Amino acid sequence: MIPRNTLAVLKNPSQGKSERILCVCSAGVLRSPTAAALLIRRGYNTRSCGSEGYALVPLSQALIAWADTIICMEEDHYAAVMSVVENVYLLDDPRPAIHVLGIQDNFDYMQGELINLLETKFDELMI
Repeated sequence: MIPRNTLAVLKNPSQGKSERILCVCSAGVLRSPTAAALLIRRGYNTRSCGSEGYALVPLSQALIAWADTIICMEEDHYAAVMSVVENVYLLDDPRPAIHVLGIQDNFDYMQGELINLLETKFDELMI
């Protein structure tokens, strides 16, 4: 379980009232940081991370607990999130909404094609 002091920091009211969106890809270097940067422009509080062991910022229980919504780039990331979610929440706790965008790992950070694809997906999700 997550230590109480960690939860207090995660839910700190000084972060503002914007919805908190966690973006997840494999390494947390290209797709998820691009998604997070675009969502910041839309007024959201965002973080990005990676689901693999080599990730720059690894997916964690703390990040899952922080998020109101989680955006996964692929199904593998969804599976990784779900394996962590099971260790964070009790059965009756509200869990974050989780969306899979289906965006493959063949883009560079802030690549125009990736930006257009993400913007379209966000519009479809109405975020």
